[in-house]
Amino acid sequence: MPKSAYAQEVGGWDALVTSLGKRAEEVPHLAEQCARLAQIVAQVKALDGRKLKETARLRTTTRQLQEARTIGRELESRLRAGLRGVFGSHAPDLIAFGGRPLRRPRRGQVPSIEPPPEPEGEGGPN
Repeated sequence: MPKSAYAQEVGGWDALVTSLGKRAEEVPHLAEQCARLAQIVAQVKALDGRKLKETARLRTTTRQLQEARTIGRELESRLRAGLRGVFGSHAPDLIAFGGRPLRRPRRGQVPSIEPPPEPEGEGGPN
C-alpha cells in the first residue's frame, strides 16, 4: 500500500488485529469485533489493489484518448484545408462543412491626398 495517512490507519488496524489474535484468551468478549475488523482490513486491502489497477487503466485510457484527439485534430485540419483548396477560401459552400468562409475585403473610397498649396509671394526659405 502507498504511504499515507490511509495506509497508516489500515496498518494500525492490521497490527491491532494481530495483537488481539495473540492474546485472544484475555479478551474473549472482543473476539467478534476483532474478526469483523480483520474482514474489513482484508476488504480494504483488496479494494486498494483494485483501485491501483483501475487507476493504471484510467491513465492508459486517458493517454489513448489524448492520442486519438490529437490525430482527430490533425485530420480535421487537413480536411478543412482540402475543402478550402477545392471550394476556395471565400466560398459560402464551406458553411455546409462547418467552416467559415473568409470575408472579402471591402473596398472603401480612398480619400485623395493633395499636397497643401504653397504660399504665394515669397520665393523660399531664408
